[in-house]
Amino acid sequence: MKRLSRAVVGEELYQQLQTAAPVLVTGSCGYLGSALLAILRDLGIKARGLDLMAPDTVENMAGDVGMEQVVQRAAEGCRSVIHAAALHAPNLDFYTEADYKHVNLGGTRHVLNVATAMGLSCVFSSTTSLMNTQKVKERSKSSTLVLKASEDYGTPRNIYGVTKKKAEQYCVDSGCSVAILRCSRFFAEDAYDTSMDPATRGATLSNGNVKANELLCGLRASLEDMVMAHLAALGRIATDDERRVLGPFIISACSPLLDHEDLDSQFFESAKSMYRALDWKFPQKPLGRILDSRDTWQRLNWQPRWDFLSLVRDFTGGANLDIIKDGSY
Repeated sequence: MKRLSRAVVGEELYQQLQTAAPVLVTGSCGYLGSALLAILRDLGIKARGLDLMAPDTVENMAGDVGMEQVVQRAAEGCRSVIHAAALHAPNLDFYTEADYKHVNLGGTRHVLNVATAMGLSCVFSSTTSLMNTQKVKERSKSSTLVLKASEDYGTPRNIYGVTKKKAEQYCVDSGCSVAILRCSRFFAEDAYDTSMDPATRGATLSNGNVKANELLCGLRASLEDMVMAHLAALGRIATDDERRVLGPFIISACSPLLDHEDLDSQFFESAKSMYRALDWKFPQKPLGRILDSRDTWQRLNWQPRWDFLSLVRDFTGGANLDIIKDGSY
């Protein structure tokens, strides 16, 4: 991921994030947390990391988010927290249900308790995985479902989704200002995850092809856009005098399939040309799931850099060809 400059972030958001007190980032050694920490510091915004694997220094603290006294010590002197620490779906084979409850439930509860007591605002990283329930999974085999954050799709299929859904309720019930962000796929290795939808993954598709199909269906975001969504949400709530809850918001690329009437025939021809040139295959029908993130970007006042439209536009213009081909956005 490239470094996000002040110009890219935007002056209004940059000023909202500027303060003498640091931002606490939990899970600061993880894929998202480390990117958030790096970007905040690149922008000249003070940030402190908390992670089991972190070096114990002035700017980083080694500790377990599942212990409230650790969170309290890490949050001293901070003005807000981005809570990205979690056990994720790929960890299911290596951790117990108790581990997930300790980190995803206990950790979130402690962060919210400390934030409430200290008057901090909080951005909570949740997951769109909690929307892919067994009912949704069965229905999506024979039809294309458009999933919205405002709908409740029932009980998640695994302990990861269950704990994240319950943690979202902790946020709603807390006493601090909080933004709930449901993160779609953004990990680099997601394209090789065999638990993904066959419609977008296919049996032999390349990494770039899979990710392009996911962008088409709004199932993915780039790491750059994931970071920007967290910063935009933080900027929205960091200056609030009164407590409020934002979200849940789906953080994913906007699917052009939801506004296809606004696209001309030339766009679809350009998309077909890109797929032919790269020897890619479009998703099988039915598409299964489409995530509707249109409301998210309107509310956060940010447009994703990487979506299916930008892929087609860049490829047609001869820009970022290697990035598009290997899906390294």
